[in-house]
Amino acid sequence: QTVTMKFTSTLALTLALATAHAAEDAGVGGLSSGGGAAAAPAPGAASASGAVSDVVVDSGACKAAFTDLCSHITPGNGRAANCLRSKNAAAKNRGKPKLASDCDEAVSQYFISVAKDPVKLNPELAKECAEELTSLCGDQDDKMLCLKKKKLKLGDSCKAKVFKEQLAAAADLRLDISLYSKCKEDIQTSCKKIRPGEGRLHNCLKIKYNSKDPAETLTDTCKAAVFQSKIEKSEDIRLDVAAKSKCESEVEKFCSNTKFGEARIQKCLYDSRSKDGFGDDCKAEIQSKITNAASDYRLDWKVKTKCLSDITAICPEEKKVADSSFFESGVVISCMKKSLGKIKDKTCRNEIVRVAGVQAEHISANKPAMNACSVDITRFCPTVKKGEGKLQSCLRSHLQQLSDPCRAQEFKDMVVESADIEMKPKMARICKPSIKKFCTDMTHGDARIFDCLSEHKDDEDMDAACAEEIQADEELTAKDWRLKFGVSHQCEADIDDLCSTEKASKGASGEGMEGVVLQCLVDARKKIKKAGCKTEINKLMKSQASNFKNNPQLVAACGTDVSTHCADVEPGHGRVHECLSEKIKSLSLSCKSEEFLQMVASSEKVVLNPMLKAVCKTTLKAKCADVKDEDGALLRCLEDHADDDATPKLCHDAIGRMSKMKNMDFRLNPMLAKTCEADINDFCADAKTASQQGDELSGKVLQCLIDNRKDLKKPACKSSIMRKQIQRTSNVKNDPGQMAACSTDIKTYCDDVEEGEGRVHKCLFENMKNLSPECKEKEFKTQTMMTENVKLNPGMNKQCKPLVAKYCGDVPPGRALMKCLNENKDKDDVPTVCRTILENQQIKESKNIKFKPGTNMVCAPDLGRLKATGKCPKANVAPSMSLGGENLQCLVDNEDDVKSAACKGKIREQNKATSQDIRAKPGGVGGCATDIDIYCSDVTPGGGRRNKCLQDNMRNLSPECAKIQNNIMDKEAKDATISPTLQKSCFSEQKMFCAEEKEQAHSQILACLKSNVEKEGFGDACKKEVERFKVPAVLLKFIAKSKTMGTKELATEVLKSDEFADLRNNSSIQIKGGLALLALSSLVIIVAYMFYVFCKKQQSGVKGYTVVIPKT
Repeated sequence: QTVTMKFTSTLALTLALATAHAAEDAGVGGLSSGGGAAAAPAPGAASASGAVSDVVVDSGACKAAFTDLCSHITPGNGRAANCLRSKNAAAKNRGKPKLASDCDEAVSQYFISVAKDPVKLNPELAKECAEELTSLCGDQDDKMLCLKKKKLKLGDSCKAKVFKEQLAAAADLRLDISLYSKCKEDIQTSCKKIRPGEGRLHNCLKIKYNSKDPAETLTDTCKAAVFQSKIEKSEDIRLDVAAKSKCESEVEKFCSNTKFGEARIQKCLYDSRSKDGFGDDCKAEIQSKITNAASDYRLDWKVKTKCLSDITAICPEEKKVADSSFFESGVVISCMKKSLGKIKDKTCRNEIVRVAGVQAEHISANKPAMNACSVDITRFCPTVKKGEGKLQSCLRSHLQQLSDPCRAQEFKDMVVESADIEMKPKMARICKPSIKKFCTDMTHGDARIFDCLSEHKDDEDMDAACAEEIQADEELTAKDWRLKFGVSHQCEADIDDLCSTEKASKGASGEGMEGVVLQCLVDARKKIKKAGCKTEINKLMKSQASNFKNNPQLVAACGTDVSTHCADVEPGHGRVHECLSEKIKSLSLSCKSEEFLQMVASSEKVVLNPMLKAVCKTTLKAKCADVKDEDGALLRCLEDHADDDATPKLCHDAIGRMSKMKNMDFRLNPMLAKTCEADINDFCADAKTASQQGDELSGKVLQCLIDNRKDLKKPACKSSIMRKQIQRTSNVKNDPGQMAACSTDIKTYCDDVEEGEGRVHKCLFENMKNLSPECKEKEFKTQTMMTENVKLNPGMNKQCKPLVAKYCGDVPPGRALMKCLNENKDKDDVPTVCRTILENQQIKESKNIKFKPGTNMVCAPDLGRLKATGKCPKANVAPSMSLGGENLQCLVDNEDDVKSAACKGKIREQNKATSQDIRAKPGGVGGCATDIDIYCSDVTPGGGRRNKCLQDNMRNLSPECAKIQNNIMDKEAKDATISPTLQKSCFSEQKMFCAEEKEQAHSQILACLKSNVEKEGFGDACKKEVERFKVPAVLLKFIAKSKTMGTKELATEVLKSDEFADLRNNSSIQIKGGLALLALSSLVIIVAYMFYVFCKKQQSGVKGYTVVIPKT
């Protein structure tokens, strides 16, 4: 109440003050419409009613207008003036002014007089702002200026009254007493021909303020006042008459639901400027306003109001500098951008990001950049249009050539912009649909949107324009670790620990940026400690794998090579890397070295192989969903499923290319390189050294490990090497050494053979006799390796899985599993393809003892002795890679001279294989080839069928074939278990009559069956099969006696009998000791096990019998 009374008591002075104001020099009222002096009526004269100050309406220039427009108004307290001004403004909006110029000027002069002392002459404002005038502006001479400067602290009613005065002053600068008084001389000098009103004087001063012409420069006092006016106008577009006029229709069309004030309309217009129907005049105007606002925190209403506390706390010194200037300094904005992570108020942070985005598009909004780069812009970008970030892009494309100040400033801005896509508005605008598609739930900040877009850059449904923009950004930011937000915030400690030298070699402002620190982190990735840094380096590596341009080190090393070898390859999706890797042996040394490092990195993760990932996405999902993409695990999973029927051909082929490359260097196999490190150092040190000194991709270390596979110490290394063996036996292209030796032979003999599943190896093996010596040696080694394990026989491994699962599931891998498969291959439920493969494997193994690794090992002493004693002349002269089976035949022919029981067992296996399939006879069918064609061509091989066919035609066979078949039957008579036909025909009979003999001695079975042929339950098929084999009558005699005589007595009679002596002297029985005699007795009389033991004990002093049933 006291305050109100105080201001009310002043109203009595209003008339006198108004008169005094009118009498002041014509500086305020002297600018008439014609620019010259004009006599104006006393604006504060009392009206006819005697009311307080108002424009004179009962006479003079405004009488008629008042009567016509405002007769319903009682003059006084400016009511008549306000009415006339309002009607005139409304009419002007329709393009039809209502007031005559002299009345218009009289109204203006009235308001000018009021504006000089609004407290006294504007009772409504004085009333509504009473409290603020006392508390906020009590010590200020210019009350209105004070109210405007402290507008944020005003109450709503006061604020509304002040805004009303601001609106009037926006149209007529003379109503802004502070501005006018400080710019009066400048106006008279530079704007004297400009008629007041409609913002014309404001526009004139603005032009002079921005002019670079020294002749048009405003006085410092006026400049400061103009800048203050710009600050006041930043709140509302309606305070800028020119902008409001140019954008009136756009406001209505695009921002009708947006409230005026707080710069909301300006932002709405700026965000809508690219929409259809947005006028060019408004677009230019609003861009100018927003750009200017972004140049200084004081001109951006949002920043000024939302960031004041953060600015004061974070950038106090910069604030002092800015506040002391009446020009756009930009120092506070620059400081806040740099300190983005320190800003506490979320709204403030968002506003700083927004302003940074404006500066990124319009360099004129970035005063520090403009100050530092004006010369560089002229030098490097003279024809580049302003806006849309084009000038910044131009400057950054010449970053290393820029002047030091300009480069430093651009580098600072690039560092800041790395935090949020909103600070890269071009990308944000282009990628808006993609952000909506891929990154809907992501919040801005900490480069999250960048990372999301980068993650999907190579997706098929990624917008091409967005992908191009992301690539351009990745290419630029790859040049320095500080331009990668994640790296700069997560990796500082690791950089100091691992890459301090690289870090120290680069300037603080981006000098000499070649990505050396980033590449150092990539190279040292295994040593990085911080999880967040590892994540960021993984992102970087993905970017580098996608596009070679994202690796400055590689670009520098491979620029010429790319032009030479990959000029027609479009960058992206890893295409250039694939091109370079395929031609790596033709690259320059520097490029070869850099590309090899990239290949090593890419060998660790599928995500670092974008083309592979794209074509194998269904296989990855179906077969490898639970496998982690690290240390090459996911790549290995793909390799394991490359030949699956469900694997798409494009994926299969891509895996093939990858496997081929991985087989060229051990370092492209992360798990192998890790698990085999010790073995490499022990066995392959020289090859390792060579690979480190320029002999990359020779495959020598891997070949060394394969050659020493039996001596490797670590099981994990053996397992890793087994993978390489499998890959090489599956596809010859995975063996660089063999490819070098066999490329011509493959083209000559196997050009039309489909790759994979060992098909080319099979073709080469079938043409062994025609191969070049180098290729023959390599293929022989491969074929030898393939016999060691089912997994190394691609066809067998794939086609015999059902057989393995059903009959051999518990059998360990290796030769034991192969033996199990062979023993079960004739079962009715075995797939034909599998059976054929197993039969062919036996045929192959019969060609060279090295194809039977077990036999080769355990029989080596006996074979050496036999050859040394001259018993195997053919084996002595046969080449080591001969496919004639000479060494195996030597063992078979001299079985009785073999001492090793283990070797005898291996010979039995060979005899069994021959009985099953004559093609598996050492060296092949040999002399029976013609006979087979004549008598047995329609008989299916295997299962002993062709041997039986030939034996059924014994009288007609050629002598050589007859001899072969007699030998086979002799061995089957000695050991019935090797005869497939007898085993099949007599399966039940063996179980019924000869179970004990089968357990104790294979040699007893045939005699046992023979002695039981007449018994009940003995089948006709078995009887017929047994009768094919002849047993001497003497043996049958003793069989009969064994039924009535005791064991000891029978043994004595056998030893003393003439028949036994005849057998000993005249038959093929060979007696070399008591144990052999006991074996013979067992064979002849089918004695019980106790008898066998008894005789063995009685004859313990004599050793070494071999028993052979005679041929009759």
